[in-house]
Amino acid sequence: AVFMTLVGYIALYADITTTIFQFASLLCLVAGIEEILITLALREARTDVRSLLAALRWRAQQQQSSLLPRATAQTDDQGLDSVE
Repeated sequence: AVFMTLVGYIALYADITTTIFQFASLLCLVAGIEEILITLALREARTDVRSLLAALRWRAQQQQSSLLPRATAQTDDQGLDSVE
């Protein structure tokens, strides 16, 4: 989207065509909407989220891991931890 915007600006200001600029504007709009949806999908701040699909997968993994019982660690006589 950023590259297309640059090409669109050049084409617009060089008075070549406005179609590229309009297409770049549409791409930026779609990217902005995706960023908003990613923000709504995640419950906490995260960086480097590639796409809405990746955010939804991460959210599903977090919900699934919160449903699994956690292992309890117990210390035996020698001070070693054993997990049950």
